[in-house]
Amino acid sequence: MDKKQIELDAILEITQAINVNVKEEDLYRIFLFTCLANLSLSKFALAVTENGVANIKISQNLKPSIDELAFVLDEVSKSSERKYSICLGNQCVVLPVRHKENILGFLLIEEIDENKFNDSDLNFIKTLANILMVAIENKRLFRSKISQEKLNNELKIAKEVQQNLVPHDFPKSEDFEVYASYVPHDSVGGDYYDFIRLESGEYLFCVADVSGKGVPAALIMSNFQATLHTMVRQTSDLEAIVNELNYQVYQNAKGSHFITFFVGIINIDNCDFTYINAGHNPPLLLNGNGDTNFLTEGTMVLGVFEELPFLNKGVGKFKKGDLLFLYTDGVTEVFNKEQEEFGEEALEQFLQNQSKSSSLVNVSNGLVDTLNKFRGEEPFSDDLTTLMVRWLR
Repeated sequence: MDKKQIELDAILEITQAINVNVKEEDLYRIFLFTCLANLSLSKFALAVTENGVANIKISQNLKPSIDELAFVLDEVSKSSERKYSICLGNQCVVLPVRHKENILGFLLIEEIDENKFNDSDLNFIKTLANILMVAIENKRLFRSKISQEKLNNELKIAKEVQQNLVPHDFPKSEDFEVYASYVPHDSVGGDYYDFIRLESGEYLFCVADVSGKGVPAALIMSNFQATLHTMVRQTSDLEAIVNELNYQVYQNAKGSHFITFFVGIINIDNCDFTYINAGHNPPLLLNGNGDTNFLTEGTMVLGVFEELPFLNKGVGKFKKGDLLFLYTDGVTEVFNKEQEEFGEEALEQFLQNQSKSSSLVNVSNGLVDTLNKFRGEEPFSDDLTTLMVRWLR
């Protein structure tokens, strides 16, 4: 099993455990097992800060003293570095988990073999520690009934974790151009997009939005992402993928959340694509003549029923200059001071007015500028997520 699959499986396991509300000690046990079995760490400790004091929650062949913990906490509080090297008898790597001035905790790792453990591994273990500590912090918030300000800080940390789930680099191709944008709202949402090269040489693209806000919604979406990545390693059958995703959402959310989802697969050789729209805002396919097609074929939202009552697959074909625009409802559900909605018609008009020579980055930035002018002083009510594909041949 390759390293990426191991990482996805680890995220899937811990998010599933959080979704079923397991005890804190069980979450720490999952984290410990991941560090030992999957990352081959031999000496490490995880400390969590409570009321300004660092306490060890996990210790594997590394037991820093109270004074040493206080020293590390003081050091990481002085700057915004993402990684430290501190001598506690032997040299240790310190990975702090923070949000602005708040230090939620830190991971101490001793004697790293840099030939086997690189920056990518450090980023993964820090992401996993973030997910763990967000869940632990959320439990603590409800137990202690602390202030709303601290709750908002915890939600912002969850958003940082959420942003790590989406790709920031896309494949370069002579056949197409692809670009995505994510503008976060103040609260934690559940938007997700992806663009994945399959073993067959085809490309899977998708966008999704989970109902609700906050940590539970973000964790359900991270579980969804991990399941999707596992599925596409096994099959490129869209019906099978969507049916399995629906079942997993139904089992994990227990009716408290549902997910709207659009997924498609591009066949590079013949310029065709197939898609399934699971209750999501219909993407727009704009051709060189200014005509627009809305991609609506599919099924209902995921997670409402154990088995989907119907499932249809749509087909399409790219021609040179075609623009495929996917988005979440935060784009169209923007309101001005008169409480008028931006809406699908204005979005279609904006896209039709874009120059064919404009880069997708400029299209994205132009859309954000247009929405900002439309809303004036009114706040965004949701995240703004877009994914665009332009066909070049």
